[in-house]
Amino acid sequence: MHIIDPADKYNLVKGAYTDMVNRLKAGTNTTALNLFFGHARDTYEDVFNKLGTDLPTIANQLGTVESISFSKSSAEVVMSRTENGTKQIFMIYLMRGEDGIWRIESL
Repeated sequence: MHIIDPADKYNLVKGAYTDMVNRLKAGTNTTALNLFFGHARDTYEDVFNKLGTDLPTIANQLGTVESISFSKSSAEVVMSRTENGTKQIFMIYLMRGEDGIWRIESL
């Protein structure tokens, strides 16, 4: 039996999200897309291309991780940011692939 420490899983999920944001901030959209599931890549590639040179600035404004909940193969990251004095909450969904790697399903 293989036991996984919840803190380790939390860090893996958060790391996948953080890595994606850091790649977007660096303007490396192509490598950021590697952190998405195949079926989501096309959608987000189109979005990233439309945002163009504004993407690193937008990535800096995504907010902070409030909480992460997860099961064996899926995770939900709750993000928050304050805009015009109002706290906004949004979710990011990740799944663990057959290869064991956590990838983004949707933002």
